[in-house]
Amino acid sequence: MSKREKIQTMLFYQIIALFALSLIFGCICAVNVLRYKNVTVEAGQYISAAAIAKDDGAVFGDDYDPDYVNHAGIYYFTVHTLKNDIDVKLHVKDTKAPIVKVKNIKIAVGGNNPSPFDFIDEIIEPDGYYGEFISEIPKFKTLGEYDVKVRYFDESGNKTEVFDVKMQLVYDSVAPEIKLDGDIITYVGEAVRYMQYVTLSDNCAGELSLEVDDSQLDLSCAGEYTVFLAATDAIGNKSESLKATVKVLDAEGIEDELFKKICEISKKIIRADMTKEEQCRAIYSYVQNNISYSSSSDKSSWQREAYSALFIKGEGDCFSYFSASKAFFEYLGIENLDVERMKGHTADTHFWSLVNIGNEESDIWYHFDATRLRAQYNHSGCLLTDKQTEAYSKLRDSFYLYDKENYPKVATKIITPTPSLEKYY
Repeated sequence: MSKREKIQTMLFYQIIALFALSLIFGCICAVNVLRYKNVTVEAGQYISAAAIAKDDGAVFGDDYDPDYVNHAGIYYFTVHTLKNDIDVKLHVKDTKAPIVKVKNIKIAVGGNNPSPFDFIDEIIEPDGYYGEFISEIPKFKTLGEYDVKVRYFDESGNKTEVFDVKMQLVYDSVAPEIKLDGDIITYVGEAVRYMQYVTLSDNCAGELSLEVDDSQLDLSCAGEYTVFLAATDAIGNKSESLKATVKVLDAEGIEDELFKKICEISKKIIRADMTKEEQCRAIYSYVQNNISYSSSSDKSSWQREAYSALFIKGEGDCFSYFSASKAFFEYLGIENLDVERMKGHTADTHFWSLVNIGNEESDIWYHFDATRLRAQYNHSGCLLTDKQTEAYSKLRDSFYLYDKENYPKVATKIITPTPSLEKYY
């Protein structure tokens, strides 16, 4: 064989080898693509293991983080079913700009220049967000009103419209205001979270600071203590000191404080001639009307969270609504059982109660959930049957999934109409 033929033969085998390698690599890639179930959601969108697997018994693996859905990116995790495990490739896309409500502001001579965030009244955005001035901030030479253009955008670069806002330059000699609603509550061994109890406000934009004189406070011992609070604005105007009481409670103390306030409310909403059903409906109405929804709560104690949601923050998540309702049940002597959604089936959990509205001769158990349910499923969560909660779980996967074997049988008679769920019965 000539030298030329040897070279041609070698090149031929090299080409064959490269072709084989590319074929193998292609097969590996194809297997890898087929291995994953691709799921695409918008940032902030609710997902469940049941919907991904199309199996009500599906649960998320330990490698799933509920925070994935709030941030644009690609995430890998596992969904377990009784039959098999599903490898999921989650594509979180953020295509929507923040939803922003703006406001006009005042700024003080001698204070700091405003930031875009000073003009935000309300904002809805699952991921991080930023602000920018469209035009250069004017140089403030005289008192008066100035026009400004501002815009906001998120981590993915989605931008809002340009907002026309106004800022007014004023001499500021007005001290900020500090308001306190009732006594401050904390617990033995824990720091005081003063900002949960006070509201600071000022006539001008800028950072406000809270000064606390707590020299008389002893957090190691339950009791009532006096502190003094004052607020200072960005240019140094300071409010008068406000005298406040800090109650340092142990476990028994918080329950006493809670039931004192529940007693006061019950006198207003509960009549002596009410049936247990009527009492439950009064409780449901009060809790719904006095707690707004937020995404967090202190789940270390239902007593603490009930007190916080009803008498401090005025907001909370499902555990807050559950805890506040339970406080009324316990005070009024309505038999109740705690229910928590079976873990792993959805990215988050849910809490509600079973309540007994029967008498000594016969128990009559119903589901009770004062949580604000989504508006498009407009119905009450007060005194529902299994049929009704199971219907809702068809709309929001596994929402009321619980272990029935560990609870008494729920009544089957529907006493709270849920017309929006009837087609799912």
